[in-house]
Amino acid sequence: MTSPPVRGLPVGRDLIDAAERYLAALVLRTPCEFSPVLSRLFARPVWLKWELMQPTRSFKVRGALVKARQLQATYRTTRIGTASTGNHGLGVAYAARVHNQRAVVFAPEASNPAKMQAIRELGAELRVAGSDWQDAFVHATAACAGEGIAYVHSFDDPHIIAGQATIGTEIAAQVPDAAAVIVPIGGGGLIAGVATGLAERGSSAAVIGVQPSGADAMRQSLAAGHPVMVPPFSSIADGLAARQPSELTFTITQRLVREILVVAEPAILRAMATLLRAERLLIEPSAAITVAALAEHSRTLPGGHVVCVITGGNVDPSLLPSLLADPETARKADLASGQEPSRRAPAAKVT
Repeated sequence: MTSPPVRGLPVGRDLIDAAERYLAALVLRTPCEFSPVLSRLFARPVWLKWELMQPTRSFKVRGALVKARQLQATYRTTRIGTASTGNHGLGVAYAARVHNQRAVVFAPEASNPAKMQAIRELGAELRVAGSDWQDAFVHATAACAGEGIAYVHSFDDPHIIAGQATIGTEIAAQVPDAAAVIVPIGGGGLIAGVATGLAERGSSAAVIGVQPSGADAMRQSLAAGHPVMVPPFSSIADGLAARQPSELTFTITQRLVREILVVAEPAILRAMATLLRAERLLIEPSAAITVAALAEHSRTLPGGHVVCVITGGNVDPSLLPSLLADPETARKADLASGQEPSRRAPAAKVT
C-alpha cells in the first residue's frame, strides 16, 4: 500500500530527482536483500539495505557527491572541508577526488584510526581537532572560513539530505510493502533523507529512528519540541556522534519519523556479532544499531516486512575479538540458520 507524496517538505522532489540522476553513474544502487536467518531469528520478514557496498563502504558518499557537485557548479569551488569522525570525511574526500577538488577533513582526537588512514589514502588533508565531533566542527568551520574553503556539513544541508534521500527512493522500489524502515540517527541527515525519499515515492512504511543510549540528541529534541544539545559522550557507534540535530533535520524528523528507539552498547555489539555469524559480513556499530533495535524492540514495531538500513562497514579492528568470542550470540545465530552449534565451522580470519 502506498501513500500520496507529502507536500511542502524542506527537501523537495526536484532536488531528490536531480540527485538520483546524477548519482546513477557514480554510486551503487545498493541491494536490499531478504535475510532468511534474521527473519527466523526475529519471527518476521527482515530485509537489509547494504550501504556498506558503496565505494567508501558507507552511505555518506551519496550526499557528499551531490554537495560537491553543487559547490563546483555554483561557485567553482576547488577546496572543500568538513568535520567528521570518519565516514562523512571519507565521502567528502572521495567526492573531492571525483570533482578534482582538494579536501581537508577535521577529525577528533579519538577517531577510528582505520577510517583516518582511508581518508589520507583518498588524498585528503587530515587535521586533528578537538575531543569530539562538536569540537572538530567548531574548529573546522572557523578554519574553513578563514582559509576560503567551502564547508560541507555532514547533515545540515538540503543537498546532503537529497543525496541520502536516494536510499529511501530505492527502498520504496525494492520493498514496496515494507511496514517499517529502521534508520540510525546521528545529526539526522540520513533519517531526514530516507524519510523524505520514502514519502516522495508514496511509501506507507513507518520510519523508525534509533540512537545509542546517552547519545539520543534527536529523541530528546523531539521531546523538547526544538533542537537540544546533549552533554559530551563516548560511544562505539562513532558515526552517530553529533550532539545536536540541526533545525533542518529536526523539522523533517518531527514531521516524517514515527518514533525513535534507544539501545545500549552491549546490544549493538550483540547485533554486530549476529550479523557476522548470520550474514558473514563485518558491520560497524553505527550500522548494526538498526539490527540491535530490531532485537530489543521487535514487539513494539509495526507488523510485517521491516528494512534495516546497514549504513557502513568501516570497523575498528579492536572490536573483533569481542565479536568472535560471543558464544550466546553465535549459538542463536547458528540455530536460526539451521546449523548445529557443535558442527560450527571455525571463524574466518579477519585481517
